[in-house]
Amino acid sequence: FCASAGKPHWAALHHLMEYLDAHSSFKLTYRKRSALSNGLTGFADSDWAMSLSRRSTTGNLFLYNRSPISWRSKLQKTIALSTAEAEYYSASTAAVEVIYLRYLLRSMGFAPKSWTPVYEDNNACIEWSNNIIGGRERAKHIDIRKHFAHEAVQNGHLRLIRVDTSKQLADIFTKGLHPQAWTTCVKAILGGKGENT
Repeated sequence: FCASAGKPHWAALHHLMEYLDAHSSFKLTYRKRSALSNGLTGFADSDWAMSLSRRSTTGNLFLYNRSPISWRSKLQKTIALSTAEAEYYSASTAAVEVIYLRYLLRSMGFAPKSWTPVYEDNNACIEWSNNIIGGRERAKHIDIRKHFAHEAVQNGHLRLIRVDTSKQLADIFTKGLHPQAWTTCVKAILGGKGENT
């Protein structure tokens, strides 16, 4: 659009500049390990069929010593038949990232001492990750590759832990939030003030 910038482009630039001016205090802060820090933690969330294509959006956030180091918002490749399935897909995406980050930390001399907590707000998703693959009738149709979360839990890489939806920091990556909820979420991510971080 640089070759033929029009009014919509200038309006978008103006909107961006207003946003940056209004939120100039927001910044990433990285901390040394302390008694308050707990190494690597994650958040996994999804919306369910909110896009026009009816595909769900996966949102993942990973913190190290309560500071964000990895985040993602991505449309899922398949259509989930339920909220639990969409959340389970998101948990599988989070499991892949957990394994990568654990190897990266190990190679840098910061090997995790135990499993990585990943906060999830869907009980069925947590249940599926802890039980036998396809242990419930409702999970039999899920693509095998999405059961990666279950395998990662069984291998001790991570554990999905229940978090209240109001404290789900990955929510910001899956849907538009009310301005007050958005500000609370961003402050928790950037300031490490989240209850579970």
